[in-house]
Parts: sequence; structure tokens; C-alpha cells
Amino acid sequence: MHKEILKNPELFLGGEKLLKDLEKLEEHWTFGFMPNELPEYLNQFNIQLLEDLGADEYRQKFLPDRAEKGYEFYRTAFAVKKV
Repeated sequence: MHKEILKNPELFLGGEKLLKDLEKLEEHWTFGFMPNELPEYLNQFNIQLLEDLGADEYRQKFLPDRAEKGYEFYRTAFAVKKV
């Protein structure tokens, strides 16, 4: 999850409403990554980031027939344990 959703939800389509809805459910998101910080974080655990895709990128790659918008703060990361 893109860390910026926690500080500036208005930057993401539907972000403010989603966080308000989660607050009502007493679900508190507390953790996310700035995309550029993820490789270094994973490296601490001897994990190599292979690919980090934003929502638009992973939709295009894995769901090409779906042109939906929203939840742009979600990301998909592919990583492997270093040998």
C-alpha cells in the first residue's frame, strides 16, 4: 500500500471516503511504503524486489479487460529470497 494514503488520502480517488469507512469499522491502517523505500526495506531481510507495480500498471498487466479506476494506493510487489 502506498504510504501517502495515510497522510494525504485526498490524493487518491475515493481515498478519503475509504479511510472514513474503515474508521467506522474500527479498522486502522497504520503501515505503508513509499515505493522508492521498498527495495531497501526488503534488502534488510535478504529479499530482492523483482517488480513493484502501481494499481494502473498491475491492472494493465493482469486485468487488461477491466478499465476500472480507484484504489490507486494499492501496489503489487514481486520479490524473492536472495540465495
